[in-house]
Amino acid sequence: AGDTVLVQPGIYSNAANANCSWGECVFTRSGTASAPISFRALGPVTNQFTFEVRAPYYSFDGFTWDGVSGIYVTSARGGAMPGPGSGHVTMTNCIVQNTINTSAFAQDPPDSSNPIPETAPGWCTVINCTFNHMTNSGTVNLNGVGNLVQGCTFVNGVSQDSIYPFGSNSVMRLNTFTNMGMVEGFGNHPDIIQVFGQVGFWSVDMLFERNYVVNCPIQLMQFETTEPGGVNQSTLTNSYLWGIVL
Repeated sequence: AGDTVLVQPGIYSNAANANCSWGECVFTRSGTASAPISFRALGPVTNQFTFEVRAPYYSFDGFTWDGVSGIYVTSARGGAMPGPGSGHVTMTNCIVQNTINTSAFAQDPPDSSNPIPETAPGWCTVINCTFNHMTNSGTVNLNGVGNLVQGCTFVNGVSQDSIYPFGSNSVMRLNTFTNMGMVEGFGNHPDIIQVFGQVGFWSVDMLFERNYVVNCPIQLMQFETTEPGGVNQSTLTNSYLWGIVL
């Protein structure tokens, strides 16, 4: 806790060591609110593997991920390397680009044994990042409570959703969405923001403000309280709690 790791410029491939295998680098030590663990790129740093954060209070600044997911925030319940559960992860001034079927920043959904969204890793921040040429998935996948996505650029998406605002009380502001389009042959129907109502997923008290959407011939928003094959969310929470302020 409190340490800062300064990463020298370079292209970092998937190294074969205890904490970096199968395309992921796993972080299990915990920071604290007053002493987070920080990773900062000292110049152009390109990662060809995903950062999987299994413990709370981390910050990552200035990294590029090319062809792979960026940061995955997980509770690690039942995982091979179980940690205390994550949350409070900050991603600033980063780039994720040239991906297919994957996300740039994602938080674990609630555990199936306790399907309350607020039990998922929350209080995460994504600021001043660029997500370029991502294909056929969701770019930023929020869960838990109290997340912030601010000042980011979502550009050149191919059948790519921009933000999944699951959980509650998250804010999306001052972002730019441009050249997000749909291409035949991919399975995903793109939206700027989308929620689908499977078990354990809902969206309560969200705020989408002062964003700029230009040259995006796709849906701005699709909210579903039910999903084919899923369960009506009234079994988990009152449906009137669903909502977003635009």
